[in-house]
Amino acid sequence: MSSALAAVREWLSAALQSSRRRTKAMTARTAQTIDEFADSIGWVFDGWRRALARFGRLLAVRTRLARVRRVTVDVVTYLRSPGTLADLSAPSIDSVAAFGVRALILGAVASIAVGWITTGAFGIAVARAVGALAWAAARLAILIALSPRGRSSHLRAFAAWACSLIPFMFGATEGLRLLTLAASAWLCLEGLIALGEHKRVAQTMVLWSFGGQASVIALGWLLRGGIAAIAALL
Repeated sequence: MSSALAAVREWLSAALQSSRRRTKAMTARTAQTIDEFADSIGWVFDGWRRALARFGRLLAVRTRLARVRRVTVDVVTYLRSPGTLADLSAPSIDSVAAFGVRALILGAVASIAVGWITTGAFGIAVARAVGALAWAAARLAILIALSPRGRSSHLRAFAAWACSLIPFMFGATEGLRLLTLAASAWLCLEGLIALGEHKRVAQTMVLWSFGGQASVIALGWLLRGGIAAIAALL
């Protein structure tokens, strides 16, 4: 009898241990399956996130390229026929004006580089570039001062001035700056007239704003020529 009870206890103990092992193994397999499933879900979401990020970057590049294309078309249209400035939308005029201001700054930087390379004097090159920027600001002040009273007239003067700065992108040397000044004066005059300014008023504004700088430049050349002539005679 005791041997039978011992056998039953051994069987129950073995069955219990076997059940524990199966339960432990099943729990481990279940946990592994859950981890694998979680990894799969994570990989899917990570891939989806990367795809969305790549798509977003692509859309951003395409948006920037489209914006650059629109600005380029507006600038080329304006340069071909400044009288079409009024036909552009307000955002397009703002884009052309912003491009003109950037062109002025780019031309100033280019003049510093060219002046530094050709003369070897960095300070002189910087002084000339700062002078060009100061003259541009002075022209704007004169245009606004001579424009009729009212916010709309001042905005027209600013828009025409900013858009007319585009040629200064190529004003890296003194001779080129003189040519760009003439081109800028013509663009400013046509822009003012296109935006609704009276032709006589626009001519007066451009004459005083650009003519003052041209007169100072011409006077400087005459003085330098006179000094050189006197030095040659001595």
